[in-house]
Amino acid sequence: MIRSTPKTHSRRARWLVRSLVSGDEFQHILRVLNTNVDGKQKVMYAMTAIRGLGRRFSNLVCKKAEVDMKKR
Repeated sequence: MIRSTPKTHSRRARWLVRSLVSGDEFQHILRVLNTNVDGKQKVMYAMTAIRGLGRRFSNLVCKKAEVDMKKR
């Protein structure tokens, strides 16, 4: 009998929930400063795709703008 590990199961469950939550206004790719930003990633990590923005600066920008860093 093969069982899936809890980690794999929870990852799949999170993916299913995300697929149900994304509404009509959700954009999978955003264009910011001549860079394609992945809309599936959390805000803080998605901003690092922009050249010159690292995780630390992205974190500071989100805090200053009062943006929830857990949002996608």
